[in-house]
Amino acid sequence: MGAIPVAVAPAPGPNKPVSASRTVGPYPTLSLYIIATRISRG
Repeated sequence: MGAIPVAVAPAPGPNKPVSASRTVGPYPTLSLYIIATRISRG
């Protein structure tokens, strides 16, 4: 599961800074998926 955000991190959105990309994620759906995964894992 951890490989998903890592694979997307190098490809941030052109309108968003890299720091924000790491925190929020390039896509809101992906960030929600990561959060849900972290919650489900505890």
